[in-house]
Amino acid sequence: MRFINRVFIIIVLLAGFLTCFIQINPGNAASTEIISDLINIPNPFNAGVEPTLIRYSLSEDCSISINIYNLIGDMVKQFNEDECSGISGAQVSVKWDGRNGKGMEVADGCYICEIFARDSEGLLLDNRLLKIAVLK
Repeated sequence: MRFINRVFIIIVLLAGFLTCFIQINPGNAASTEIISDLINIPNPFNAGVEPTLIRYSLSEDCSISINIYNLIGDMVKQFNEDECSGISGAQVSVKWDGRNGKGMEVADGCYICEIFARDSEGLLLDNRLLKIAVLK
C-alpha cells in the first residue's frame, strides 16, 4: 500500500514558509505508544549545508526503521535499524543530510518521515509521522 493512501496532506504557503499539515487516518495508527518526543532540529533545514537531527525516545527495546517520503508518496531515503534503533528510555538521534538514497540533494519542499517500531519477530508495535521542511 502506498504511503499516500494512508495520509492526507495539505500544503499551505504562509509568509514565505512552507508549512505542512498532516491528518493521520486513525484506522492505521498503532495502539501502543512506543515512540515519543518525536522532533527534528532544525526544521526547516538547508539540505547539503546543514543536517537535521531526527530525535525520539523509546519506551521499550525494539527495532526501528525510518523512511522519508516526498509529497507524492515516493520513498526518498531509508534508514535501516543499525542506524536508528535504541534501547528503552534512551533518546535516539538520526542525522539526515538532505540527500536521497542515491546521494543527491533533495529539492526544496515538505517531506514526511515515518518511523516504525517492531519487536524481535518483526511485528509492528508503533509508527509515527513527522513533517520535515527543506528550504535553501
